[in-house]
Amino acid sequence: MEIPGQIARRVANLVLPDTCVMDGALARAADGATFDNISPRDGRVLNKVPACGVADVDRAVAAPPAAFEDGRRRRQ
Repeated sequence: MEIPGQIARRVANLVLPDTCVMDGALARAADGATFDNISPRDGRVLNKVPACGVADVDRAVAAPPAAFEDGRRRRQ
């Protein structure tokens, strides 16, 4: 049973998303900015992730009240 080898193969083929989740949907930063997600194991860049700013935070904060007002949250 070669569990470490199997895990290494799966991780090598893993595709990490370059988006965040906002208002229940995948999204990029409003201004398109990203930063490197660096592996603590070996220091290599795993992927780019959104560098969300003020506009993104405002959008995320506005989402929950809107979900309650239009009924999306009650249906979950």
